[in-house]
Amino acid sequence: MAPEPIQFRRIVSKDFEKAAVLKQLYETAFPASERRDFGVLLELLQEPAMYLHAVILKGNIVGLIVHWKWEDILYLEHLAIVSGMRGRGIGQQAMEWLLKHNQQVCILEVEKPEDEASEKRIAFYKRLGFRLHSEFNYAQPPYRRGEKAVLMLLMSKPAVPAVTELPQLASLIREQVYEKYYSQS
Repeated sequence: MAPEPIQFRRIVSKDFEKAAVLKQLYETAFPASERRDFGVLLELLQEPAMYLHAVILKGNIVGLIVHWKWEDILYLEHLAIVSGMRGRGIGQQAMEWLLKHNQQVCILEVEKPEDEASEKRIAFYKRLGFRLHSEFNYAQPPYRRGEKAVLMLLMSKPAVPAVTELPQLASLIREQVYEKYYSQS
């Protein structure tokens, strides 16, 4: 049975309807060390490279996508599906939509495979054709000045052809997604 079609709504204003629903999903799906304050995220809606999409099924928000788009790189910062809706193909549809509409190399961060949840997350992205770059030591920069980095791994689709490119990609992410916005935290 085919999954029900989902819709994607780009959020362009911090005064959007159902902001509280997205805030709750964002804050429950990610620990504080792996996300911005929601108000700061909404302030970033004015940034041309940053995109926030609500994932909608039957008129209800069932997920969110936060990504950054540069000339030849797409960085997926967050993908979250409402916990009661997981396992229904919504996350897969969301990723397929994102990849179909963005032909760049897609980079994302994942937690190291240290528990069942992180192993499932890595397997999910591998099924979508992402390659895990366990050969590269990566630390997610902190979202707030003075906090500690979080050890993670990078995944990419298509696979980054040379491990030598990974430090450059990590620097781009650090500078354009994290450090640039420390003053807003």
